[in-house]
Amino acid sequence: MLAAGSAESTQFGPSLALAEKWTIETGRKTQRTQSDPLHDGTRIPLLVITHGVYSVHVREQGPCIIVGVQIRINADKRAKFATLTPEVKQRLLLALRGELSSNTRNMFSYFPQMLTGLELLEAITVEQLLKISDESVTSFNRFCDAIQEVVTVAGKAAVILGLFTPEDMPTTTATRSAAADSLYG
Repeated sequence: MLAAGSAESTQFGPSLALAEKWTIETGRKTQRTQSDPLHDGTRIPLLVITHGVYSVHVREQGPCIIVGVQIRINADKRAKFATLTPEVKQRLLLALRGELSSNTRNMFSYFPQMLTGLELLEAITVEQLLKISDESVTSFNRFCDAIQEVVTVAGKAAVILGLFTPEDMPTTTATRSAAADSLYG
């Protein structure tokens, strides 16, 4: 989803600029970049936020922003999925779909979109659409919540698929007590 591009040439609209400002205020690393070329060859500005080991992508869609994270499944893991019985594959897909549907604010998609078998799954994207404004007293917290919610659901989906175990699961904060400070400033 990311393309190498000049950060200087990436023009952010007002919502994306506000998201960048708030992210910097929380102490998170940010990067201005552009998407890979879309079907028509255009690229869109992206804000990439480092949230622990995750890269959260933020893009504008009209007057709103979309906050998302993508989990990629490598070829070795897909080959292991191919060795599973049809029943086990079905159970994994049901558990995965349940987790991806667990937060009603989230949207999710598979790649490829017409998924016909677990062994073909290359990536999962979890996203939230929200409208933010400097004039809304709740926008900042809602933005921070969206980041945490997409990362949490994507991380749980990765555990279901066995991409890592709960003990090995990357965390987004060093200590539990640091969570509130690192998310909300």
